[in-house]
Formats: sequence, structure tokens, C-alpha cells
Amino acid sequence: MKKKNVMFLAIFGALLVGCAEEEIANVEKSSRNVIGFNVLGSGAETKATPINSSNLKGEDFSVFCYTLSGIPFMGQVSDLDRHYGVRIKWNGSKWYYLYSNEVHYWPVDTLNFYAIYPGTTIGRSDDHYEWDFRKDFQGVHYKCLDEFNTDLPDNIQLRHENHDVMCGIAKKQVYETNNGVVKFHFKHILSQVVFKARKKLENMTVTIKDIKLHNIKQGGTFTYPDVEYTKADVAISRDCWSNFDESYSPYIIKGADINVGTDDTDITVSGDSPSLLIPQEVTAWAVSGSAKKSIAEADADEQSYLEIICKLKQNGKNLAAVDSEDYATLYMPFSADWMPGKRYVYTLIFGGGYDSDGNAILDPITFDADVEEWADELHDVNC
Repeated sequence: MKKKNVMFLAIFGALLVGCAEEEIANVEKSSRNVIGFNVLGSGAETKATPINSSNLKGEDFSVFCYTLSGIPFMGQVSDLDRHYGVRIKWNGSKWYYLYSNEVHYWPVDTLNFYAIYPGTTIGRSDDHYEWDFRKDFQGVHYKCLDEFNTDLPDNIQLRHENHDVMCGIAKKQVYETNNGVVKFHFKHILSQVVFKARKKLENMTVTIKDIKLHNIKQGGTFTYPDVEYTKADVAISRDCWSNFDESYSPYIIKGADINVGTDDTDITVSGDSPSLLIPQEVTAWAVSGSAKKSIAEADADEQSYLEIICKLKQNGKNLAAVDSEDYATLYMPFSADWMPGKRYVYTLIFGGGYDSDGNAILDPITFDADVEEWADELHDVNC
């Protein structure tokens, strides 16, 4: 991973050489004293690779470990630019060290463990996904990639998919804590967002050509929370996210014609492939009252909206298109309050929208919004 503190890395490398033997108490190198790992993961549906209890074992994860005084015990610096954790992978029967020379044994000291999944960047860009582990900071920078935006320059449009990222924490661990096994209950740090659509009437024709989401933050820094253990019933707070990047505008949700029916129609490629986005609070474009704004003013104030290019007809007659054009561009105010580890499903109910000045076209498009845990039952939230 790219590091932002070269001075620290130099010091850290010296600590590994100069302090490991003197300040970390006797390590008994017997097979029963090997530090073992056990992992639980929540269910997830992601655009790249769904992470759940059945396929969690498909990739490795990285573990970093420190004594209570901050001496690094697990994880190493190979040079002044890269800090690697110990890589743990499913070996067919249990979670074990990917490399035999990385096996670690329990010392007398009490240890703090941190894990990140996935633990490798093969096929991914460091600018998109990079972590940073130090004595007094554990975190990860993640930038959501606009996977469907083919118009961005090659140096911006990174040819990678977004992927689920999970963190694990197990502090104050000794051999006796769990008979030598460190248990991680991984928690998702991103939010899932799904868009669906339906039309009000059977004799309406709704064909969505393109949907873009404007004025959201697409990157930020996740800081590991100060908790002893990421238990299943402990939610990850959105306060863990900071240092938000400026957003690309727009964020393309889809870019191919989809015919919308009277039943819910998936428009984010498919309902099993939601977008993964940075948890954040999104303020909607104001279209009424004294605060009413144009699209240009909404962009200046970072107010969010959907830009929808679509055909909207009833009994063969255009309802929203200008002149002879089949497609019209509609805009819809969009607000959100995304939390880590939550799945949000937005259903657009077509009957109209707004023009670029905030004036209604027919009846406004309305929303049904549902929020759920990634592995739990649905909870209805209507707006």
C-alpha cells in the first residue's frame, strides 16, 4: 500500500530490528502456541464479488498486530514505501498463514489485532484502495470507481470494479483469551445502494436510457473505531469516515436502455449487483419555496439529484420530450443518509419529474425507499 508517513516507516523498520527481541517477551515456538484465526462475515451482495459466509474464503485478509505499548509484532515494512500485514487465507480446513515464514507464536505480552479484507491489491489500484496501519492510527482510504462512466479520461477511469471492504478488531488478546485463536467478526465499511423503477400505469411507456447521480462524495478515509472487538451486534458508525474526496460529477448508475414495467424493475445493472458507496449524508436539491434552486445553483451548493434520460409516453404520445425528440431529461431531488453495512433500495415511481429550472413536469417522480441490514430482513422506510 502507499504510505503517507515515510519518517514513521523508517522508525518502524528500526523497531522491528531493534526492539522485537528485547521488548516482546519470550515467544514459545511450539505448534500449540501458533496464533490462530477464526472469521465470521456478514452476508453481502456486491457488484464485484459477493462476500458472505460461503465465499469469504475466496480471498485472503491481512492482519496487523501490536503490543499495548505500540510495538509492532505482526506485519512488516519491506521498504520505505510499503507496509504489509501478515496474510491469512483459508487452506481448505482452517484459516492459516498464506506463507509459512509468516507464522507467529503467542508471546507473554497482551496483543491488539487489526484485520482488513481483502488483504491484497492484485488487480486493484492503490489510489482506489489503500490502507495505513501505525501504532496510533489504523485506517483505509477507499475511492468508489465510476464503473459505468466510459467518458472519463484514461488516467481517471480506472479499469477496476468496486469491491466490498471489511474490517476486524480484536484487542487485549492473550493465548488464554480463546485457546490461542484470534476471532474476527468482520464488519462492512461501505454502503450498498440499489435503484429500481416502476411506472404508474400499464398504458405508459417508460424507457430509461441513462441515470446519473450528482453531488455525492466518492472517496474518504475510514478510521478503525476505538472498540475492543467488532462483535456482531456492534454497528460501525458513519463517524469513522472523514477526509472526503471531491466527487466526480456525475456518478453514472447505468448506461443502457431499460424498459420499466408496473412491477419493480432493476436499473442498477441487476438487483443482485448494487453500487458500493461511501457512507454519507446527502442533501437534496431544493425545488420549492424561497430556497428553490436551478440545477446550476444546486451544483454550486453540492445539493444532490438524479439526472434521468428517458422516454415517457402514454398511449403513444410523448409526455415530457421536447419537439420531436423521443428522450427527455428529467431531474429528481435526491437525499440520503447512508450508514456503513446497510443496504438501501430506492424505487423510482415514474409519472413525471422536474426540468433544469426546478419546474415540475407532470407529477413528480416519487420514491419508495427501503433500508436493511446486509443479511437481515427488510425494514420499510417510506419517503
